[in-house]
Amino acid sequence: MTTAATSSAIADTRGRVLETAARMFGERGYAATSFRDIAVELGITKAAVYYHFPSKEGLVSALVAPLFDAIEAAIDAPRGEPRALLARLQGAVVEAGPTLAVLSQDPSLAEAGEVIKSRVRGLADRTALVLAGPGASRTRVVRAHVALAGLFGGMHGLQQSSGGVAPSRRDLATILDAAVAALGGAQLPVVRDGRRRSSPT
Repeated sequence: MTTAATSSAIADTRGRVLETAARMFGERGYAATSFRDIAVELGITKAAVYYHFPSKEGLVSALVAPLFDAIEAAIDAPRGEPRALLARLQGAVVEAGPTLAVLSQDPSLAEAGEVIKSRVRGLADRTALVLAGPGASRTRVVRAHVALAGLFGGMHGLQQSSGGVAPSRRDLATILDAAVAALGGAQLPVVRDGRRRSSPT
């Protein structure tokens, strides 16, 4: 087997492990699903699962990594209006919806989540500061946190109450409007001529 074919096979196995783990966590729960269970379901050895994920915590981190990456990309992209950033964040949550629905409803995941929780807190703080803008007042920073809590909390509540049904455009727009309203006059810094300046409030 060529190096390219080997790399492709490794990547394929990793993807299958993630897909199967997400499904089995949803069916059995995180605590009741072992690496052996995942290996048997896939018809591979437990060692093959460990090759890709040394721990269950690492496997969960890999499941939510695309969402975190999308959030970081949204934060780093220059935006002149807060609605654009909030909309991109909302899109990331919608994309990760099935996985989030599984993980957020499993209380046994509390034992796996310290690293994830730490990253969530860091991303939340960083996003709030970007929404508030440079030199923002304490009030504006608080409003930014409220906007994010409304956005993510609204999406979480919608996912739990929908029974796995994709959210409607109207529901998504309502949540986004509420998050933007929570910001009040806060604006993202505008990038002009390579310099970042605050938008008028």
